[in-house]
Amino acid sequence: MVHNIFNQFILHHRRCFHVIKKIDLRVFTSWPVNNDSLESIDSGDGRDYFKMGKLADYPIPDKVVSVALNREPSQKFLDRISRWAEDTSLTRTGKNTYNEAFRTMIYFEEFHEQQVVEKFNLKGVKVQPVNWNEFLFESTMESLGIAIDNGLLGRFVLHSTGDAQEISGSISGRDNDQIYVSLYDGVERFNEDTFYDIKFEINRIPFQVQHKALDFIRSHKLFEILIENPKYSTQEKNPPENELRESAMLCGNELNNSLNEEQMQAVEKISSGNYHPLPYILYGPAGTGKTKTIVAAILNILKGSTKHILVCAQSNAACDEIAERLCQYLSPNELFRMYAMTQRPTNASSAVLAISNFYRGNIDFPPLDRLYRYRVVICTLSTAGCLTRAHCNPHHFSYVIIDECASTPETMALVPIAGLCTSVSEVHANIVLAGDPKQLDAVTKSEWATKLGFSVSWLEQLFKYPLYGRDTETGQFNSDYITHLVKNYRSHPAILHVPNHLFYDGLLEAKASPDVIDLSDTFPHLNPKFPVIFQSVQGFCQKTDNDTSSYNTDEVDVVLKFIGIIQTTNSDKIKLSDIGVVSPYRLQCKMIRQACRENNFNDITVGTSETFQGQERKVIIVSTVQSNQRYVGKFVSDPQRMNVMLTRAINLLVVIGDPHTLGKDEKWATFIEFCYKNGGFIQSNHIFHPKVGKVAIVPT
Repeated sequence: MVHNIFNQFILHHRRCFHVIKKIDLRVFTSWPVNNDSLESIDSGDGRDYFKMGKLADYPIPDKVVSVALNREPSQKFLDRISRWAEDTSLTRTGKNTYNEAFRTMIYFEEFHEQQVVEKFNLKGVKVQPVNWNEFLFESTMESLGIAIDNGLLGRFVLHSTGDAQEISGSISGRDNDQIYVSLYDGVERFNEDTFYDIKFEINRIPFQVQHKALDFIRSHKLFEILIENPKYSTQEKNPPENELRESAMLCGNELNNSLNEEQMQAVEKISSGNYHPLPYILYGPAGTGKTKTIVAAILNILKGSTKHILVCAQSNAACDEIAERLCQYLSPNELFRMYAMTQRPTNASSAVLAISNFYRGNIDFPPLDRLYRYRVVICTLSTAGCLTRAHCNPHHFSYVIIDECASTPETMALVPIAGLCTSVSEVHANIVLAGDPKQLDAVTKSEWATKLGFSVSWLEQLFKYPLYGRDTETGQFNSDYITHLVKNYRSHPAILHVPNHLFYDGLLEAKASPDVIDLSDTFPHLNPKFPVIFQSVQGFCQKTDNDTSSYNTDEVDVVLKFIGIIQTTNSDKIKLSDIGVVSPYRLQCKMIRQACRENNFNDITVGTSETFQGQERKVIIVSTVQSNQRYVGKFVSDPQRMNVMLTRAINLLVVIGDPHTLGKDEKWATFIEFCYKNGGFIQSNHIFHPKVGKVAIVPT
C-alpha cells in the first residue's frame, strides 16, 4: 500500500523528480534538490534553466586527516604547517605556497565539520510517514535538537540492512523531540516498517567553490594582481592619468543629496573605478551608513552607465537588506535577487520575493541570457559560484560589491571574482569590499584552520598593507583606495563612547541623539540621562554534560527582570520587538529564549554576537555569563565580539555580568569604570570598586 502511494506521488510530481534523477551522487553534497549538484536543470515543462559544469570532488587528503586526528601525521607536512602557524605571512610568500596553504585550511575546516556532524548519526530509527513526502522521527538527544536549531544538520541518508541503496533526505523542521523530514532520491523504496540508520552529511559545496576559486587564482595568474600586488606595499596617492576609467561625477537624486562628506566620497570613488584592478574598501563601522552608501554607489553607477553589477554577501540576511533598499529605486526588470536552491527565504519581504527566483514555493535559476538583462544581481558568495560554473561571460559584470567582507574567509570572498569576472592575467570587474574589521571576523571551527589564519578576512588582510593603512604623518587613509565612514547615526553618544575609544581611536562622531529610556522610577540612584547600565551579578558559570557552551541562570533571571521593568515603565515607547538580548554563549541564549517564551516575551530577539552583527535595537541587554572565574574566557574577552555586543543599542544598553571577573580584562575594566563614574553602575551584595583609570566622563 505504501509503495503504491509513493508511486502515485512520483507520477504526480514529475517535475520535481525529473530534476532529482539527474543528481550525480559523487558531487551531491547538500540538500536534496540542489542546483549546485546538477550538470543541467530541465524543468520538464519546456523552459530552459542553468547549465552548469560539475564541481570537482576535492577529496580531503590523508595527511590533513592524520594531523586533524593526531594519528601518525606526516612529519614533513606537520613541520610545514607548523611554520605557517607560527608566522601566517609565510602562507603568502608565493603563488604555489598560497594555493597549498589556503587549500589546506579549507580541508581542515571541512574535515572538522564532518567530524562534528557524524557525532549525531543515529541507529535503528523508526521513520513515520505524516503526509505527502513529509515524515518524522523522534529523538530525545538534546544536542541533536541544538544542532538542528543552529543549522548544523540538514541533509542525511537513510540506510537499512535489507537495502543496499540509500534514501536521501533533509530536515524540514522540528517540534521538541519530533524531527520532521523530507525524503527524495530512493523514496519509492521507503518502508514504514523498517528501522533505519541515519547518517548526517555536510554541505560540501561552500568548500568546493572555494577550491574552485583557488584553481582560477592559479590558472588565471591572479596571485600577483589580487593577492600580493606590488602596489599594496606602496602609498600611491593617485592613479596615473592613463588609468582613469570612468567619470566620478555624483548624479543628483534624493538619496545622494542626503549623503555626508565621507559617503559622497565613497560613492564617487567607487563609481570611478580608478582603483582597478585593486579592490576599493568601504570601511563602515556600525551605524555609519555603510549599506546606504553601497545602495547610493549602485544607483550612481547605473545612472551614469550601462554597466552591470553583482552584489554579494556571506549571509542571506545581508543580501536581502540591500535588495530591500534597492527595491525602492529599481524596477523588477533591473533588479534580481538570486537564492540558492537550498534556501527557503521565509524571512524575506514580499518586495524582495517579487524580484527573486523564488516562485510558487520553488527556486529556479533562469538561463544566462535572461540573467544578463538585469542591471543588478544579488546573491550570497557561495551562490555566485553557480554563475562561474554556468560559464557566465567574464566581461558581463563591471562591478563586484561584497558586503560583510570582514566576516568571511578570504577564499570565499574570491568566489564571485576568480573565474567569474577574470581571464588570464585580467580582472574585468571593479572590486569593492565593504565591512568593518573591528567587528566579528570569519567564523572558523577547526583549530588548525584558525591557527593558519583562515579567520582573517581578505579585507582585514589588506589593512596590513601600506596602501590601505593610515598615513604615518597625517593619520589619514588613502582616499583613492579606501573610505572610512566615521559619522554614527545609530546610538546615543554615551553608548558609542567606550567602543569608539577602544576600537576606533576616538574617530567616530556621534550624530544621533535618541531619547534616553527613563528607568529612574525603578533605579532612582542611577543617572537618568545616562543610557548605559552595568548590573553586577555574581552567579555560577555552568556547562551541561553534552555541550561545550556555558550558561548562568542567575543572569537569566536578571535579564527577565530588566525586560519586565522596561515594559512596565516604557511600554508606550518600547515594544518587545524593540528589545534584543545578546550573549556570547549559545546555551545562555537558548535558556533566555526559553524563559522569554514562558513569560510571553515572544517578540524579543535573543542571539549570539554573530546573530546580532549588522542588527540594531532600541534596547540591548547583554548577558556576559562568566562569573566567579579566575580569568575572562576568550569568548567574552574577544575584542571583536565585545565590539558587536556594545554597538547594537540605540536608546539603552544594559550589560549584566560579574565585574570582579570581567574587570580582569582591560577593555571590560574600561567599560565598567565608565558606567561606575557616570552613575550607571548597579551594585550587588558583593560590592565592587573599580581601579582608578583614565576613562572620560560623558557630559550630561
